Amino acid sequence: MTYFSGLSPQFRSVLENDRIPTCDFLEAAKNVPLTFELFGAFFTPIKSDIHGNITKLKEHYDRNPSQFEYLDQLIQHEIKMKTTRAKNSATDALLWLNRGMNYLCHFVRIFIEEHRAGTANESIVNALGVAYERTLKPYHGWVTQRLTSLMWRAAPYRSVCMRSWALGSDDPSLHDQVITDMELFMTRLSTNVEAIDRLYDQFGLDSAK
Repeated sequence: MTYFSGLSPQFRSVLENDRIPTCDFLEAAKNVPLTFELFGAFFTPIKSDIHGNITKLKEHYDRNPSQFEYLDQLIQHEIKMKTTRAKNSATDALLWLNRGMNYLCHFVRIFIEEHRAGTANESIVNALGVAYERTLKPYHGWVTQRLTSLMWRAAPYRSVCMRSWALGSDDPSLHDQVITDMELFMTRLSTNVEAIDRLYDQFGLDSAK
């Protein structure tokens, strides 16, 4: 078993018409900040932001679980009530949660590509930086961008990450399993990210893209 195969619950496949069950999604999303936690204390701001948005969405969902069984129902309700841009809205919380998940997707994808291409080195700064450029950077101001670049310098080495994800093992064969399990995690996560993007595009809202 690896860190990624042991995550429970896992993200589920998106249902017909891009519907995502709210409760199942939020439970699976709780694993995202835990994954950032493995990178060390400097990544606490990202972890806290993701956790905060999950909490906001859960609060909205708990007000009427039957009415908000699916994520799109939360968004459509706020569109109807004209509260999508209100402070602590579900629309804004899901938007930023999805952007954070998209960042993790891109990082994992690059990490895997470097490993399989044989171009990986001990530093994961390149993977973190490229993923940031492709996802979060356009939505951050100059100060946040500078603080983020400082976080990368405190990132653990690739071997430390692999050992953590292999649950403390240095067995090379288990490291190959880590990559396989990472890819499955990324596929499930990215499927949800893309479905949420399409939801926001459908209603003319901002998205993670």
